[in-house]
Amino acid sequence: MQSSPRPTADGGAAGETQRRPSFLRSRTALWLAFALAHVAVVLLGLWRPDMPPLKGFDPFSDVNSIYVAWLDSAAAGEGLVGIDRAWVYPPLALPVIGLPYLLAPTPEGYQALWFVLIAVLDALAFLALVGVRGALPAGRERAAWWWTAAIVAVGSVAVGRIDAVTVPLAVIAFLVAAQRPAFAAVLLAVGTWIKVWPAGLLLALLVVVRRRLRVVLAAAAVCVAVAASWIALGATAQLVSFVGGQTGRGAQLESATAVPYLWLGLLGAEEVEVFYSEIIAMEVDGPGMAVATALSDVLMLVLIVAASLLGVRAVRSGAERPELLAVLGTAIVAALIVCNKVGSPQYLVWFIAPIALGFVVAGRRFDLPALLVLAAALFAQFNYPFFYGQLERVRLLPVLATTAKSALVAAVLVWALVALVRAGSRRSAAAVEARPVEAG
Repeated sequence: MQSSPRPTADGGAAGETQRRPSFLRSRTALWLAFALAHVAVVLLGLWRPDMPPLKGFDPFSDVNSIYVAWLDSAAAGEGLVGIDRAWVYPPLALPVIGLPYLLAPTPEGYQALWFVLIAVLDALAFLALVGVRGALPAGRERAAWWWTAAIVAVGSVAVGRIDAVTVPLAVIAFLVAAQRPAFAAVLLAVGTWIKVWPAGLLLALLVVVRRRLRVVLAAAAVCVAVAASWIALGATAQLVSFVGGQTGRGAQLESATAVPYLWLGLLGAEEVEVFYSEIIAMEVDGPGMAVATALSDVLMLVLIVAASLLGVRAVRSGAERPELLAVLGTAIVAALIVCNKVGSPQYLVWFIAPIALGFVVAGRRFDLPALLVLAAALFAQFNYPFFYGQLERVRLLPVLATTAKSALVAAVLVWALVALVRAGSRRSAAAVEARPVEAG
């Protein structure tokens, strides 16, 4: 009888990689594809057709316009965002966006150096994933190919937003979490002070890891260092000004919260309005929107707490901690996105760290959420940058795409929650099976 392929420590199968040509299994192929993916999304972002319905929107406008304008304003003596006046980003985003400007204070030069910065950071994280020598486990190979595909699926905004800086930090943190939880906590805390969302992964780490005190102390040290730096700069008032900037936002056009209103607008409801807000974002308004956005915030909190409690239950049930970290991280990221009243397309890159870890430690068991994320990313890229003008005018195809993207992210959330429930049930089920049957 022919035996089944032997599972490996990285979630693959011993004979799985033998079915593909050897070059495609090589690190050379992975690095080449990863580099080409970056080049492709940059070139795609630079190509902006100015013809309906492919009305060209600049996916790099945050980089070459908004970031540069903030820094130009500071250079002109009008005050520095995050220091002299309130800002929408946490404090450590300032040195991140400031570094390229110090070397090239022009929109073109700044944009070019931004791409170099993202490429270097991504390369470091990719190196942590695929290594340098030795046999490449199937799980890591699968994670590398999926990350490459995710960059292409998300499109140009995958490298054209500040989120791109935090992704490699999160990837490295999750890959080393089992061996170096304190270092992982430092990376995630730094990421949190750049773009907030890595706080969700830090919470997952705190739930799953054995040495929780080290995680807390490491993250606290980063927070103290950031706070002390801003106090020394005389910017105490701006330390958490980003919180007010985010909580005051309405429902952005691409968010799941906006979906019912988009359908109402499509059906001709005059009360629905799409407008350009003061914080440089397209938002939608309609009857009960304030209640809807408030409920979405509450639902996000409830889902994150529920996922965390399920994670605690799974830990106590003896679940495999590395896989549990990947599942819990996926659940929290999905909750952060599906309940987010902003819902920008680049948010989908937040999935890269937990799903990459999932492939590494659980192999093909992460195929379903990985494919769902890729599909959601393609729908998001369909809308932005290509059909965003049509979405602003509330046309059928982009509304369908927004609906599909939100539904797919919700499906990832459901998958992760179900996986957490099952992880917490395995030990109790095993105990029931092992219990002796009493004589009747």
